[in-house]
Amino acid sequence: MFVFEYRHVRIIAAYLPYSCSPMHREIEEALQVSESFGTISEYFFLTIRALHIGPMRTIAHYTDINKQMYDVKKKEDELESQRGTWGAMPAHIRAQYEKQLQDIKDFRDKLLRNRVALDVQLMDEAFLLLMLRFSRLQAVFLMRTMRFDGATLPLSVPVPRAFASLPEHFVESIADLLVFLCHFQPNVFTRLTTTDMDDLLLFMLICVGSPVYFTNPYLRAKFTEVISLLVPSKTPGYRSVGDGFASLFITNKVVVKYLAPFIMKFYVDIEFTGSHTQFYDKFKYRHYMANLLDYMWELPEYRAAIKQEAASDGFVRFVNMLINDSIFCFDEAITNLQQIRVLQIEISNTDEWNAREEKEKQEKEQELSQAENIAKYNLQQANEAINMIHYFSKELVEPFMVPALVDRIAALLNDFLLRLVGPKCVGLKVNDPERLGFRPKELLAQVSDIYVHFSGSSVFASAVAHDGRSYRPEVFQKATKILSQHALRSEESVKKFSKLARDVQNCLNNEKGQDELLGDLPDEYTDPVTAELMKDPVLLPSSKVVVDRATILRHLLSDETDPFNRSFLRIEDVIPATELKAEIDAFVKARLSGQDYTPTSSKAKPSASEDSAEEDASSESITREDSNVSVATTRTISDGTSTGNPEGNEDEDLKAAMALSMLE
Repeated sequence: MFVFEYRHVRIIAAYLPYSCSPMHREIEEALQVSESFGTISEYFFLTIRALHIGPMRTIAHYTDINKQMYDVKKKEDELESQRGTWGAMPAHIRAQYEKQLQDIKDFRDKLLRNRVALDVQLMDEAFLLLMLRFSRLQAVFLMRTMRFDGATLPLSVPVPRAFASLPEHFVESIADLLVFLCHFQPNVFTRLTTTDMDDLLLFMLICVGSPVYFTNPYLRAKFTEVISLLVPSKTPGYRSVGDGFASLFITNKVVVKYLAPFIMKFYVDIEFTGSHTQFYDKFKYRHYMANLLDYMWELPEYRAAIKQEAASDGFVRFVNMLINDSIFCFDEAITNLQQIRVLQIEISNTDEWNAREEKEKQEKEQELSQAENIAKYNLQQANEAINMIHYFSKELVEPFMVPALVDRIAALLNDFLLRLVGPKCVGLKVNDPERLGFRPKELLAQVSDIYVHFSGSSVFASAVAHDGRSYRPEVFQKATKILSQHALRSEESVKKFSKLARDVQNCLNNEKGQDELLGDLPDEYTDPVTAELMKDPVLLPSSKVVVDRATILRHLLSDETDPFNRSFLRIEDVIPATELKAEIDAFVKARLSGQDYTPTSSKAKPSASEDSAEEDASSESITREDSNVSVATTRTISDGTSTGNPEGNEDEDLKAAMALSMLE
């Protein structure tokens, strides 16, 4: 019998019950393992180990070589494009550049020789087919070890110890092989039987939708990438890996039922991976998820599953992430487009440009190239996010109109509209915007469609008018004119958009009248984050702070913590402040009818001694800088995103939350 001693090997899932309650704990006893195995079992585990330390390491090396070749080729092309300017340089400087270019070419040739040598081993279709068939066998073995019954998902908890104790490379090898085949040798998939592909697809579905069983988010992300590459392509004339497997995505009822919900949940989960590169990784894998959802929305079977999922809290969190991505990526793209325009104007001024030193011109050209690459990347992400909002909103209006989202979606649309047709839109006019993926007319048409999709909601017009940051009546008028003049949308659609603009203006006028009648608001009736009148006040159990339910909902969609002390918090834990709500309702009713009203109670506050001590501390420690921090925190909590460090900073956020609490 062969025995392998695994040291420093990650296991698939930590053997921890899903809940700490006794009812979910398994009896702690030694895992029963047979003292002898049959020959087939020995061969099976020997093969897994051999593939892991042999071909899979070679595949990893091959993938790394291809990445290096891409980077080297990019650098070589950059130097070649600048070669014409070297003639005016001193001889020793020109020689340095020539040597640098030759070194890059030599290194590229070395990488090419290594890749060709690896091609001999890795590109043998017969060998790859054997590996793929064995990976399918591994997948079936793992599904049985997980106790998957063939139909019920999500999997039951706690995780079976026999599965949790397996080395992580049992799954990682399958993922890496499938990713490699999709990118370098997709024809191998066509030689598998439908049953084999069905097993692999089912295994990938389970991995994506089972975070308790697969604690490594990057494993789940790799399978998401593979599934995305297996779906048929929508690009005319382009043959994708999955063109021969379209029927699998329809005939497998388990996949039809669970794939869309699992993908939307993972879209949220990938926000935090624990890696230092998580901020950039999430956009890479969300690109694949966007392609998958785009494909599934066109199929009636999957559309029905998405509509069913839309009634859950998970869909609200998914939409919140779409809004976050749209805001951040479009904002970054706009910044880079403005930079590109400035650089293009500088370069187009021939006389001044030719008078500059060669080094300065090279730096400016590199700066332009970098800005174009970043803008193209961010525009791709923003376009995909806004496209999903566009087709989801056409048939799913109610999930967007919940209190936690309606203000955010209104602010998003207003911001897009202001940037596209507002007074500063001329700063976005760059050369060949199509090459960067910037299609302002198409984007304006999509944004107008989303406005129209939501125009039937009674709360949407009020939310648009309530956005004091980006809403401009004149911007709506200009957008209506552009839509009509350029025939970007039908006459009926333009009329609906114009009517919404009037409804928004009427709401704004009505709100101004109500604000005048309400007058000064008592502090105990206002939200500590937004400084607005609370409609549904709730008490946060840990910090004992009263906030509006919509405010804390928006925050919890991105971060399940109490914003005032960072303790874990779920929306189910908040306590409705029913007495305070009754007082606020009475206050509003009295003021709107012209009567005076005196508050009879206040929000929960510390004791007198604590209050006195807090006042003393506040008088010494609260400075103008604290006030600035509290404003930043207010924006983070109310928007659900931070405009500062994109990767987040818990220490700074905690200080900000404490400053905000002190100010209250």
